[in-house]
Amino acid sequence: MVFLETERFYMNVTNLTKKLVSIPSFVGQGFDEQKIGEFLYKFLKSLKNFAVIKQPVENNRFNIILKDKYPTKLLICAHIDTVQPKGNNALKPRVRGEKLFGLGSTDMKGSLAALICALGKVQKTKGLMLLLYVDEEYDFLGMKKFIDEYRSKINPKLIISADGYNLSIGNGCRGLIEINFQVKGKTAHASKPQNGKNAILGSINAINELKNIIEKYRDNMLGKTSCNLAYIQGGLDLGKGIGREGNNVADIAEFVLDIRPADPKLNAKRVVEIFKSLIEKEGLKLINYKIRHDFGLWMTPKNKLKKVEKITGKNYLGLGSFGFIDTQMLWQVFNKVPSITFGAGNLEMAHKENEYVFIPNLLKAEGKYSALIHSFGGGEEEHGND
Repeated sequence: MVFLETERFYMNVTNLTKKLVSIPSFVGQGFDEQKIGEFLYKFLKSLKNFAVIKQPVENNRFNIILKDKYPTKLLICAHIDTVQPKGNNALKPRVRGEKLFGLGSTDMKGSLAALICALGKVQKTKGLMLLLYVDEEYDFLGMKKFIDEYRSKINPKLIISADGYNLSIGNGCRGLIEINFQVKGKTAHASKPQNGKNAILGSINAINELKNIIEKYRDNMLGKTSCNLAYIQGGLDLGKGIGREGNNVADIAEFVLDIRPADPKLNAKRVVEIFKSLIEKEGLKLINYKIRHDFGLWMTPKNKLKKVEKITGKNYLGLGSFGFIDTQMLWQVFNKVPSITFGAGNLEMAHKENEYVFIPNLLKAEGKYSALIHSFGGGEEEHGND
């Protein structure tokens, strides 16, 4: 394969990871994924035997889709965004021993680099599609856009997300429900709180009871459903704001619940029904709610992954050891086709200030991705240059 000198330099997985880390791709403060998208698009356009396109998402942000000319059998996905930086050195990649530090090194620019390097060493694939997408760490806009356009265009037989950890297979996860609630109580003078209905205290009581109820929605593999109070504010309802004076019983509360369902019978609608009844028992009224996320669980049985195991090994991540993976959305829309995550990330370091990835794992991941493409996407490894 013929590369420019810069492309040859970046076919080294360590060099490419460092380059990707150095390009800001978090969302906010005037930043997004456009710069890293342009770099990756130009890089992938240099590979022969593939069509590479930009799929517009919003505000000049775009997914990148690479495809050979055959019907898709293997769909490989990787997100190109990161969480917002923590600390002054987040965007300065540095190597210390076998560790490569920097924002996104583990989640998931290291695995992205390994995947691209592997792709650069195969040719003549038959049924490969690669999706590099935006907004995974935020609202899943990139994944939603891809699904909207391709749900009836492709029929993959295996889906692999490179958003994985510890060179182990992830074959499922709990779902994700996020709801913003607004609750109304009754104010009274602070000297006689019994004359009012405190919206904050009543909401907390209802939340605790909700936790007890939904924990019964569980699965032997995924564990129990969890409920996290992520944000709350309340006080005296002033119409255009919230009063903070201490001499009133709080009559308004707003809060966000993050729920990870382990049972397909639990969805956002059911959570709202349960919570509404609990709030009413507290003498309060649910005046508004907004569902931000409502995703179910995902699980691919191990007996459908025997051929994959021959390449990746038989190590599996504990299904309750990590958060929601949007592989679930693909699994759901493509008729629960076998789907996994597999990557070089260090699970314990994701989203942390001193995030790092082990360089030896990047090299191993590159080899595994190459073998997976060869086995499931018809790829042939290239030997030497054209």
